[in-house]
Amino acid sequence: MPAPPCTSLAACFRERIGWQLIGTLLSVFLLFIVAMSLTAYLLYRQDDSLRHLFAEEFEGVILAGDLARDAEVLNAQVLERLLAVQKSTVDGSPAIASQMQIFQNSRDRLAAAGLGREALADIDRLQGEYFSSLQDLAGRFQEEERRQQERTAQLDALMQIGRELGQYLPPAGEVAQSELGKSLQGLLACTLAAQLTTASGPLQQLGELAEAYRLDIRRGFRAGQRAQAGEAVKRLAVRLETVSREVFFTRHNVVAGERATLAAARETRVLAQRLASTAYNHYLALQAGAQEEMARQESAIQRTLLLFAGIGLVTFLASIFATLFILRRVALRLKALNKAMGAHVAGGRVAIPRQGSDEIAAMGEAFEIFVRARDEAESELRRNQQLLAAAAVTDALSGLHNRRGFDECYGREWKRCTRSARPLSLIMVDIDFFKPYNDHYGHMAGDEVIRRVGELMLGTFDRAADYPARYGGEEFVCILPETDQEGAFLVAERFRLRVEEAGMAHAFSAVAPCITVSIGIACTIPVGDQGAEALLDAADGALYRAKEGGRNCVRLAEPS
Repeated sequence: MPAPPCTSLAACFRERIGWQLIGTLLSVFLLFIVAMSLTAYLLYRQDDSLRHLFAEEFEGVILAGDLARDAEVLNAQVLERLLAVQKSTVDGSPAIASQMQIFQNSRDRLAAAGLGREALADIDRLQGEYFSSLQDLAGRFQEEERRQQERTAQLDALMQIGRELGQYLPPAGEVAQSELGKSLQGLLACTLAAQLTTASGPLQQLGELAEAYRLDIRRGFRAGQRAQAGEAVKRLAVRLETVSREVFFTRHNVVAGERATLAAARETRVLAQRLASTAYNHYLALQAGAQEEMARQESAIQRTLLLFAGIGLVTFLASIFATLFILRRVALRLKALNKAMGAHVAGGRVAIPRQGSDEIAAMGEAFEIFVRARDEAESELRRNQQLLAAAAVTDALSGLHNRRGFDECYGREWKRCTRSARPLSLIMVDIDFFKPYNDHYGHMAGDEVIRRVGELMLGTFDRAADYPARYGGEEFVCILPETDQEGAFLVAERFRLRVEEAGMAHAFSAVAPCITVSIGIACTIPVGDQGAEALLDAADGALYRAKEGGRNCVRLAEPS
């Protein structure tokens, strides 16, 4: 029910939960606005004090730190390339080129800030020397790469000559046993050893030995072994001497170049260390100045923090008060009302809270009215459902169950007797000569006979488990759970006698001057889902034999 209108502003705050919430939230909001305004003023002052620190000192420290870091990264990447197997990638590596550009960008930003011009002059000088040494070192590495490619080609040529020499100089041949074959093999071995030599002394000794083998080869040809070896061996010897001279020439250049490259690498490493050290010292100098400025701001920051703590405490207490107020006046009451509503929805019956005179109390009263209306509607609905359920399975004329109710009950009882292994009996009933009765006495009288027979069935099959039903027209059926054939026969015979004793006149019957019935009985112990239709057919067959046997009698189904 709606709450009555309030008579004053104080009454509205006292009796209206909305006014109470608005007042509480507005008070907290105003306090928050005041606190935020004071905080903004303090932050503005602090920002003005720290602007110089962050805009100049810290920016310089950060830029100098970036420069020192970039120098160290560049130094590390160059060292990594120096230690790598593919040394020719020192200057051509995209990573180093990118890092050099990053270093230059960091230096340009530091120069644009106007900080440390003296230190930047030293950095620029070292940077020029360092980048120049990188280019020189890259050129040397490229030259080494070219020589390495020549060495690979020469090694392939030597391997090819070795394979051909093995074909022309077999171990068991005469040429292999001659001085010429030994000289060719010795020159090939010296040349291959020179490919693997990195020191100048052993390389010089191998060169002298190779020259001696060349002289032996030339003397061997002059001594008449040319005819024995053939033109193929001669051409092979010429190729071997040519490749051998190229190998020794290339190896002498490589050994000399490696010493020069190592010296250039040492110089590049020293310049990189000096550049990184200068950049780091510049960073330390700017950092010291920033720390001094930071120390002057610490006391001001501490005072500001204390004031912030006071503002936060006041705001926290106000929030706690507002929270407790809302919790007690709104949340807990709504929770209790919601719990009661949930209990009623679940079917329970609990008291509905209605304390107070505000909107929540009005909600409780309204819900109580709804609950009462719902209970009344549910009671009426249950009554109607019970009536509908009964009407759905009840034959209106006879007062017995109808065919639909019989089918449902028959299925249930069949499964139940299957589980319990108990007998199940069916009784089929037919009113004798009912059509002549309808034709001569009229349908109204026929309906009355059906109603009377239904009453007699209800009075005879009166166990709670018995299920008499009208099967259709003048036929009736009754389910007798847990009843054997003898018990079914006794109760069926009792019913037949009661119908006959009822004395409902029937002048057109061929068996008696009154209404009589014929009855068929079938009984079985159900097993599984099969056999239900067979039991119906057996009861119907027994009824047919009762009619054929003179009517007004009870017949049992024949054993299958």
